[in-house]
Amino acid sequence: MSRMEHFVVGSGPVPAVAQGIARYRALTGMGPSSNRDFSRVAVDPVVAHHVARAYAAAPMHDDAALPHFKAMREEVGRQYDFMTKPQHQGGMGISVEKASSDPYVTSTGAPNSKAMMRDLHENNRIKVLPTAVTGAHPFFTNDENDMFRAVHDTFGHGGTGRNFSADGEEAAWRSHSQMFSRQARPAMTTETRGQNSVNNFGGLAPGEFAEQKIVTLGSSAQAIGRRSLHRALGRQFLTP
Repeated sequence: MSRMEHFVVGSGPVPAVAQGIARYRALTGMGPSSNRDFSRVAVDPVVAHHVARAYAAAPMHDDAALPHFKAMREEVGRQYDFMTKPQHQGGMGISVEKASSDPYVTSTGAPNSKAMMRDLHENNRIKVLPTAVTGAHPFFTNDENDMFRAVHDTFGHGGTGRNFSADGEEAAWRSHSQMFSRQARPAMTTETRGQNSVNNFGGLAPGEFAEQKIVTLGSSAQAIGRRSLHRALGRQFLTP
């Protein structure tokens, strides 16, 4: 009986990844992982527009953000080591391959998250499009940025079973952010929810992407829903 008979791609988190998230949180003293049903997570346009505006208004570089990005770099490395370490040594044993072109697309070139989930589940493997192909990051080295792409696709998307749509990216941010400390989470939020909010709600032309910045976006960028956003902004909740 094949492993695929026990798991239908697109039906939820990749089982080994969900178990890996729980083990990582236990090993690092973060406590039990969230019981949130990430299949129901949807992006709130009001929050997304707020985050997109905050990102667009931020400078390209803010020295105050550096400690957060340094913490993120350290924790991404820790997650990557856990993810790739052989299973007999306590890791997940996931192999990472760098592809010369986007590794998970359909025959028409559309994003194919199911192919990625299937690769994780059947082959215990994740492929990434290298930073050397797409362009350098202003803070991370190419290898460090590739590590983040691997762990985010695995723990964010594989850990929720969600695709690369705006809703799927929101779910991936919520899931993966739980694996970061308070020090690292603002930088991780900039790199994921911040950039995705600009890409999906910032009025960019098709195929255009947000410029990468070394900044943090404030506590309101981590708001879950409109009520949370208004509380973070110090205002009574009002429906826009």
